[in-house]
Amino acid sequence: MKNTTLTILLLVSNIIFSQDQKIKSYQSNAEIFSAKSGTLIEKQFIDIGSSKKVKLQIIKYTDMISGDSISALLLEHASKNQYYAGMKAILDSDEIDGLIKSIKIINEEILDIVPKNYTEITYKSRSDLKAGCFWYNKKWSLYIQLDKRDFKTNIKLNREEMLEISELLSRVKTQL
Repeated sequence: MKNTTLTILLLVSNIIFSQDQKIKSYQSNAEIFSAKSGTLIEKQFIDIGSSKKVKLQIIKYTDMISGDSISALLLEHASKNQYYAGMKAILDSDEIDGLIKSIKIINEEILDIVPKNYTEITYKSRSDLKAGCFWYNKKWSLYIQLDKRDFKTNIKLNREEMLEISELLSRVKTQL
């Protein structure tokens, strides 16, 4: 009886721990930093610019007790749906280069290819921001999805809008 009870407790605690790890895996390093207990966090929002659909800001978190700080990129899309609030995603500073390179590859190499089959090209960040394109109905569709688990956060883009976001991302790099 004791062995059965102990086994059940171990299984339940393992399941709970696994769920907690999954939740944390969808957070950026900046979000994890800002959520630490026992800290006094200051947030500064520095406007970078906006495309037609996406606003970019640098968010700087400072622990006012220890003096430690971390900066990240905040991407925001204001929804026109009155029942759904604006959508946001945070991208760590070390992920910005990857997103810029991904957009460049998509623009210079992918969009001129005509695949035979349905095809997806996807960049994914720690906080589950996704950006990329997919081939469907004989054309490429570009998108940024601020949360991969929520399709309402999907922002459809055209080629010019994607390039405009890439230029804004380059501006972010110079200010971090």
